[in-house]
Amino acid sequence: MGGAGRAGTPDVRGMNLASLLRILWGRKLFVLTPTICTVIGGVVVIMTMPARYEASSRVILDYIKPDPVTGFIVSDKMADAYISSQFQLLRGPAVTSRVVEALGWLENPDMAAAWRNAPDKGDDFKAWAQRQLSFAIGGELVPETNIMEIRFQATTPDMARLVVDDIRTAYIEAAIAETRDSARAAGTNLAAQAERERERLIQLQTAKADLERQTGMMMNDRGATDADIAAVQVAQENAQAPIQHQRGPVRRSNTQLLQAQLDSIDSAIVAAGHTLGPNNPQMVEMHRRRDYVAAELAGVRPSDAVADQTMRRVAAITALASNSANRITTVSDKQLALRLVQDEIKRRRGLFDKMSTRAANEMEISNVSDANLTPIGITTVKPAPIFPNLALILGGCGVLGFACGALIAFIIEAVGRRVRNAADLAPTVDAPLLGVMPPIVWTRTSQPKVARAPKAARARPQKPPRDGKTLRGKPKLSRA
Repeated sequence: MGGAGRAGTPDVRGMNLASLLRILWGRKLFVLTPTICTVIGGVVVIMTMPARYEASSRVILDYIKPDPVTGFIVSDKMADAYISSQFQLLRGPAVTSRVVEALGWLENPDMAAAWRNAPDKGDDFKAWAQRQLSFAIGGELVPETNIMEIRFQATTPDMARLVVDDIRTAYIEAAIAETRDSARAAGTNLAAQAERERERLIQLQTAKADLERQTGMMMNDRGATDADIAAVQVAQENAQAPIQHQRGPVRRSNTQLLQAQLDSIDSAIVAAGHTLGPNNPQMVEMHRRRDYVAAELAGVRPSDAVADQTMRRVAAITALASNSANRITTVSDKQLALRLVQDEIKRRRGLFDKMSTRAANEMEISNVSDANLTPIGITTVKPAPIFPNLALILGGCGVLGFACGALIAFIIEAVGRRVRNAADLAPTVDAPLLGVMPPIVWTRTSQPKVARAPKAARARPQKPPRDGKTLRGKPKLSRA
């Protein structure tokens, strides 16, 4: 089949890499034209755009160390948010305003002229200059470290180095100022809350004093009244008194006396449990005495005999502990209100102490001279400009132009499909292939060359002579 043949409706079922390459080669004019144009455009950009140099400086983010004042440390879950906030601060107005003022851009006539000619200049020249600077600031975290690298590009190496130094200095100053302002605001709020808690404590203390006068009882910070305290003190004194031993046989008490003693000791343990812990030596001694009386009641004679004096002492505790237990179980409404007021005073005092401590810490932070940021190293500038990048620009333009040309070629091929070989025709026509005609090569047949006469021999054709005249002096012919 000839290359100029057509096959009706296009079918892409038989398309493969070889078919696509044949299409691109057949439509090479549509592919090469946009490729060449885009490469020429890239060359124009390289020739016209000024070169840009990049400078960089580094800062250590000490967020992995605890705060020296509060002991706060940034956790792994909060690290990403902290780093993101630092990059926002780096490109924020707090940094760009300081850099713009340090560079003197607000007094620069060239910057003012550029602002007047800018389509998005707005009404504020300083805000426009800050926005232009923010677009040019770059930064990233060095992999596997807590070091932030600040970058800036300029048309000259010296300008890039100067600007990136000012950016790093302004960033550290802005971070310190932000830390101070936030700590001062937090400390002021906490101090106001602590003052409100103090006023509430005064009111509660006044209400407690009124209830104590009405009930006739005094209650300490632990919630124990004077009667409870006296019962516990007596129980402690009896528990701490030495036990007198005797060698003779011990006189047994009857069951009722032992049961009464056991109940009294249990009441004393309950009363003492309001102020003493289970591992307190006095509580341990009282439990030991209870075990002894329980053993006596069960009919088991202990190995260490107890004298009658000890038994009388245990009996003396019974009445006092019983009275204390009765007072605990029969609490009046006023006594209950007194206990509730005491509990509220305890809770409010804890809040007041906590807020006062936090307010003092925040006020101390507001006077710091650093914000866990440490500059590291000196500013470096790459010796070669990062723009224009010949390989990137020309390669990108070439790839873009080739892609556009290939797309155009495929679209044109889809509109008018050509049959270039048998493989292109097979998926289109459902018929057996009989044969393939070879391409016809047209050549010119050689013709014998005719020798041309020289110019001198080539004369103009002459007109026939008229009657009665001669040609170049020849005699005239007479008429017949």
